[in-house]
This record gives sequence, C-alpha cells and structure tokens, in this order.
Amino acid sequence: MTEVSESDSAMNTEEKTRVQVTMNPVLVGVDALAALCGVCRKTIYNMLADHRLGPVPVKAFGRRVLWRRTDVEEWAATGFLAREEWLKLHPEKSSV
Repeated sequence: MTEVSESDSAMNTEEKTRVQVTMNPVLVGVDALAALCGVCRKTIYNMLADHRLGPVPVKAFGRRVLWRRTDVEEWAATGFLAREEWLKLHPEKSSV
C-alpha cells in the first residue's frame, strides 16, 4: 500500500483544478472564474456586488450562478472592463 503525503494531496488538488479549468466547459462557476482571472472567490463576489464584474452571470440549477466561458475570455481580452463599459461594447449580453 502506498502512503500519500500532504504535499501529494495538495498537488492532486492543484491538478484537479487545472483539469477543470482546461476542460473548457460552456459555463464556469465562481471557482473556475476566479482561477481564470487570477483572484480569489471573495474578490469575484465583491466585484459582482459592486458591478465591476463585466460579464452578466447566468442563473442555473436553482441558486447557482455561472458565467459563459466565452464571455469571460472576451472580458479578459478587453482588460477586465467594469460591467457598464462591458455592456456598452456588448449590449446583447445585458440580459440573463
């Protein structure tokens, strides 16, 4: 039987996160969004509350909030614009 050290366990968690992000799902949750943006979950929630998070979330599966991966990638490419500026460029994405 093989022992698993704490560092191995942490590495497996990192690998799982990387795999989830690189699978390119159509919708991403807050954890994947935070990873794609290089910030923590709390920052994503703060940005959402302050209307600084450009892409409009999609509510799915009850209370779960998700974002379209393509919107997030476009938002990152434009320099992480605030929602007001983002929606000026993409008025068709203002509804959820």
